[in-house]
Amino acid sequence: MKQLGIVVLTFALILGAVSPSLASDDQGAGVGAQIADAFIVRPIGLVVSLATTGIYLATSPLTFLMDTDEQAGDLLVYWPWWCTSGRDLGRFDQPRPL
Repeated sequence: MKQLGIVVLTFALILGAVSPSLASDDQGAGVGAQIADAFIVRPIGLVVSLATTGIYLATSPLTFLMDTDEQAGDLLVYWPWWCTSGRDLGRFDQPRPL
């Protein structure tokens, strides 16, 4: 029963992110790209973002001593999370912010 609740909650959160995008009239990505992004790309991005954040946390003492902690944080934490949740839904061509 607990697993069913987790699955329902996950789909509710994903559909909550998709619904406003589907209702908008802007000339953004198509509905197919938004659905593929919400159900395939973003969950994979979530797993990758969690893994790279774990790598960053494990190597942070070394990167701090080598004075590369800011670069490692950008590469291993900021960019994966931005690609997972920072860009518009279904927009794969969106440039990264500086």
